[in-house]
Parts: sequence; structure tokens; C-alpha cells
Amino acid sequence: MHKILSFLALFTVLASSGLPAVAQIKEGHSSHITVNGVQRYFMVGKSPVQNIEVTNRSKRVFELNTVVEERLNPGGGKLGEEVQYKDMEDSFLFAPKRFRLKPGETRRVRMVRSAPHDDKEHAYRVAFMPTKEGLDAESKNAQKEGIEMGVQMVLSTGMLVLVSPRNVKEKLTYERDAEGVTFTNEGTVAIDMRKRLSYCYNAVDGENKCMGLPPKRIYPGKSWKLEIDGNIPLEYYYSVYEKLGKNSPVNIKPAF
Repeated sequence: MHKILSFLALFTVLASSGLPAVAQIKEGHSSHITVNGVQRYFMVGKSPVQNIEVTNRSKRVFELNTVVEERLNPGGGKLGEEVQYKDMEDSFLFAPKRFRLKPGETRRVRMVRSAPHDDKEHAYRVAFMPTKEGLDAESKNAQKEGIEMGVQMVLSTGMLVLVSPRNVKEKLTYERDAEGVTFTNEGTVAIDMRKRLSYCYNAVDGENKCMGLPPKRIYPGKSWKLEIDGNIPLEYYYSVYEKLGKNSPVNIKPAF
């Protein structure tokens, strides 16, 4: 799974110093708390219920709480634009919402979309975070036993959850010039440009050449420019929501 599909919640727990915990979102590949799918979709007309397998891969016991935040500016957060999130716990119901996980234990959590689909797509991040109460209790127990915990970090895998609008429209357009190709999402749902490790083509000199093509998610109303020489023919694949295994091709001729 490539990086744009992954979220990790990073918790820096200053247990022995008595300083408050600091939480932030960080990309990564390994974590103590994992889920069986970092990207999920709620499509209009489909089931509003999904099951999540949450696993504790550490040697510690964790008290976990489910946190839901909506990204208010999907596709933003670059070129000086601040990424904005808002707490949206009322958008989903979880059973259980708070629970305890022993080392190596897996717990099934049911996630239910409680709000109706509206006129826009919504992007959420969902994370299973260790509770402050649980971390404080762990620190106090360690101190009673004379154990110096020092700085502790807990990595917890989160999920990207996309909820479709009532009207699902898939439309990807592009414009090409000598410097590259600009893709624009003119539809109502996010489009994933699929990563290609080795894309091979016949160059103008007749030689067969290969290159990699990066992955990119383009949200509705957003554009993305791929910098590529204008004389290179291009074949990209993209997918939308549950059609992730059914990639659609887009063939782009050289600009000259």
C-alpha cells in the first residue's frame, strides 16, 4: 500500500517527566496498534456498516479510544496551505468505542455511518488512540515498581475513510504541454492515480525506455501536474472507490 493511503497516529508519551503527552499524525509503515485496512469507503446505496480488526502488536496493554476527524480541505495542506481537521465523532457509531487490548490480542470493532449522504464527498481519518488515563495508570504502576519508563512512543495505525455524495460522478480530464500533464478531477468523488513501478514506452529515437509513475489522489475540484517531457507517450491508470481493483486507463499522446 503506497504512502498516500496510510495514516499513522504518533503519540509521544513523556511518562516519567510528568509532561503532557503530544499527539500528531505521521506517515509510516510499522506500528504497535494496527487495523486490517487503512482505506475504507462508504458508497451511497451500499451498506453503512463495516467491521474493523484492531490488533495490539506490542508487549504492552492499551486502553484505546476511537477518534474521528474530518478533513475540511481535502487535497490541501501543501504550498503553505494548512491542513484543517474537525472533530466529527457524531458522523459514525462504533461498537465498542473504547476497549482494552492485551499484547497480541485482536478486537473486532463495528463502524456504522450514522449521518446521511449529502451533496459533497467527505474525507475522515479514524484512529484508535491510547487513552491518557490508561497511559497515566501505566506510568504510575511502573513508578510503584521502581521502573523508570523514560520517553515512550506508541504508533497506532489510522484509516482514511471516504464517504461519497448522493450523486456520484466520475470524470478525469487532462491538459498537456511541453513541461507535463495536468490532471483535473471534474467529478464528485476522489480519483486515485495508480502507482506504476515500471512504465515502458518507445522513445522518439526508437529506443525502449522505462520510468516509474507516482501515485496521487486527486480530490473533487483539484488538479495535479505530472512533470514529464512533452515527447513521451503516457499511459496512466486510475481508480475510484471500491473499483480499486478495476483500474481504468488513460492514454495521452505526446504534446509534439
